[in-house]
Amino acid sequence: MANKKASKQNAPGGVMSGAKDAKSSTFKFFGDVWREVHPRTGRVAWPSMKAVKASTLVVIISSIFLGLYIFLCDVIVNRVYAFIMGVGA
Repeated sequence: MANKKASKQNAPGGVMSGAKDAKSSTFKFFGDVWREVHPRTGRVAWPSMKAVKASTLVVIISSIFLGLYIFLCDVIVNRVYAFIMGVGA
């Protein structure tokens, strides 16, 4: 019975797995990440200038609409709050 308990505690990931296993798993993790993100061909596919301009335009227009939406929501909430509190018109 004592041997079963000791073998479970010394198993990988067990109570007594130790710092060596943690170091090796950390290095393995970063090695896996590096292999996944490191370019294999050595070439980067840059977008065309037309695609960059189109994406920039979409971001600018979306930002303007989002800003207007947040502004209108703020005005409405402030007016409702002022009406409830009896402060404003």
